[in-house]
Amino acid sequence: MGGVYTSPYTATIDGVSTPVICDDFTSESFQGLNWMATATDLGTLTGGTASTSVKFEQNDAATQQFDYSVISYLSVELMQVDQSTAAGQTAAGEMSYAIWDVFDPAADLSSPDPLTGTELAAIGNPLEGYTSGYLYNAEQEVTTLGLTPTNFSTRTGYNVTIYTPTPNQNFTQEFVSVSAPEPSAPALLGVYLSSLVGLIFLFRRRVVRTVT
Repeated sequence: MGGVYTSPYTATIDGVSTPVICDDFTSESFQGLNWMATATDLGTLTGGTASTSVKFEQNDAATQQFDYSVISYLSVELMQVDQSTAAGQTAAGEMSYAIWDVFDPAADLSSPDPLTGTELAAIGNPLEGYTSGYLYNAEQEVTTLGLTPTNFSTRTGYNVTIYTPTPNQNFTQEFVSVSAPEPSAPALLGVYLSSLVGLIFLFRRRVVRTVT
């Protein structure tokens, strides 16, 4: 969508093939690239001091906790999408942009190929004036349900792990993985998900990146 590969991708994490979701539009990752990452459980993003183990919002704890809760909500939604259909592929692409817009609010306006008005409306970036769509609705749900990194797993039944390049630089992207809930766990979202680990990514996300 927009000349960009959208989530989920496949990574090999400590020898295990794992679907991952990119939250980082401005960096690149390439097929076969092998790198170290810090694995951070979403639930550890707590307190009045922002975590430096993740890539974004390191100067504002409240914003960091809210934004990572939003991308976690959207990531759980995305993992439920059936991408064997054209409609599912479109929805997953729009959700990918909704996630990217959290940390890069202009991501959906910065693609190599312009997105359609329908796609922009479905993404629903509130900063662009939308009052519906995936991002707008996710922010509303996180606020209404009182979701935080601390309670996200217990309230939704989904565990989210954030993989941040180590050292934390812009040479590659940050990803999240979502684990399926336990059979007895609640599922409020109704959708499908610190140590060092090695990652081998089996994709190249962007075909072309034009900077103006």
